[in-house]
Amino acid sequence: MYHGTLQRAEVPILESLGFGVFIPSGADLGSAVARDGGRLTIDNDSNSALEQHAFYTSAWSPHLSKIINSEFDLVVTAAYQVPLIQALMHFEGPVIARVFGREGDATYARLFEHYGCDDLIKRNLKRFILGQAYSNIAKNEPAFLEKVSQTIGCSIPKSTWDKRGTWVRRRDDILFMCPRFETIPYYRDLYTAFKSHFGSIAHSIAGIQDRPSEDPTVLGFLSNEELFDRYASSAAFVYTSPEPRHLHYSPLEAMIVGAPVLYLTGSMLATLAGASLAGECASLPHMRDKAVRIVSGDRALQNEIITAQPRVLSFFSDEIVRAQWRAVLTRLHLCP
Repeated sequence: MYHGTLQRAEVPILESLGFGVFIPSGADLGSAVARDGGRLTIDNDSNSALEQHAFYTSAWSPHLSKIINSEFDLVVTAAYQVPLIQALMHFEGPVIARVFGREGDATYARLFEHYGCDDLIKRNLKRFILGQAYSNIAKNEPAFLEKVSQTIGCSIPKSTWDKRGTWVRRRDDILFMCPRFETIPYYRDLYTAFKSHFGSIAHSIAGIQDRPSEDPTVLGFLSNEELFDRYASSAAFVYTSPEPRHLHYSPLEAMIVGAPVLYLTGSMLATLAGASLAGECASLPHMRDKAVRIVSGDRALQNEIITAQPRVLSFFSDEIVRAQWRAVLTRLHLCP
């Protein structure tokens, strides 16, 4: 669909609303959705054509376009160039571009302009929806995108919710998530800032890497089971992202497990909290001070942070996200 974790959570919600969902092989970028009582009843030849097509790199053929237009009511795609452009060019029904926030002041309007599809979107605004995960994303966009934006929150897989309350703190260290920092400058900056402020505290760094790191605190890729064990055993999770319109899954997963999560003022977590909760930190030095206190055994701070976190997690409940999907689909006359 677009993101592996989101796909595992969002597809069941669409199916619960009576839709059959087609997900291309190896998909994490785009999908089509068919209204069919939660089941797909596409004939074998059509299904084979769908499964064999490289949706994320290849143009739709006339035959494929005919199948999709006859079998599907809605196309949902990430804001990736090929699947978005092909859907807008060849699908006759509504297209929802699922967006999860860009870094800093970057906008989707500029991204679509870079793709060369901004005019295509403007010509199809009556059937295009910017499906923003957070209500403040479109506020950073020009009027034509803000007007067609609808908030459809991020859902979280049941397998993650099943880990609720498993935090046991077997370790006196903090956990940080930072993938591919050797090759991606954005993450390299986060890694460098983390090491500068938290390097003297016992810590571990999770996240898949493109090449082995010489830093012994880097755990690299962890299986799902290993990652959740780290959430459950670490003293705290440190989330240093300053992004006001984007949020990674890792701090939410840590909150669900029950670990105390520290985050920055002005970040998306702070916006969702709606008030200054115990886990909010005004700066990285402030965050370091709180991390030291937790690692050193400040149970009062630790418990205050944990107690407040359900306020943030409430935005990601299946009930809320299902209601948001239902509202959008009802406006499209696809859901009763």
